[in-house]
Amino acid sequence: MLGGRVLFGCRHRGDYLEIQVLDTGCGIDEKETQEIFKEFKRLNNPKSNNISGLGLGLAIADRISKVLEHSIQVSSQLGRGSVFSICVPLGETVSQPQVKALPSLLQPLSGIKVLCIDNEEAILAGLESLLSRWQCEVICAKDLSDARIKLGLKGVAPDIVLADYHLDDGQNGVDAMDGIRALYGKDLPGILITANTGKELVEDVQRRGYHYMAKMIKPAALRALISSLVK
Repeated sequence: MLGGRVLFGCRHRGDYLEIQVLDTGCGIDEKETQEIFKEFKRLNNPKSNNISGLGLGLAIADRISKVLEHSIQVSSQLGRGSVFSICVPLGETVSQPQVKALPSLLQPLSGIKVLCIDNEEAILAGLESLLSRWQCEVICAKDLSDARIKLGLKGVAPDIVLADYHLDDGQNGVDAMDGIRALYGKDLPGILITANTGKELVEDVQRRGYHYMAKMIKPAALRALISSLVK
């Protein structure tokens, strides 16, 4: 309403809840309260003539309320404002799920040990931040040698490896994942994340039993793939 205010509120009415919308607008003459629910109906009120609209809002609301079997009530005073309300039955209280069942649903990757291999510190920092939000345990390394040292220091075995293809000194992520598998088992899952989309590389990755993701990766897709490989 131009220059007016609108208040939304709810009131208990026995076994019902009355939902109210109150405004301090131009109001409606009592004789015209049913006219406002007609399609394309705009009341001839000088105070509302400069407000745009087709006169369909209340008509649509009225139809929906009838389908739901909850009629809209109107109370208005010309020049003072209006109250639109609808009563809905109160539902039964639904018991809350047990709290102990939530962690596995909310954090399916909690505790998963992820080894990330990339020669760019910024990429490693980004992966660590993302995976940590999923409550993974993240080990970052710049190449195979660095990965061996850090895994040895932590005394952990990775559950999955994420590696970039191009590493320093002519090394690559596929060979690095092979090196990690040699230490922790040939069934260790790995994902190569790279901007290299060459067909030969993709086929080589698949032949060695790894998975391929092209940069830039979408977090949701990465999470789904990791979940499918470690669960």
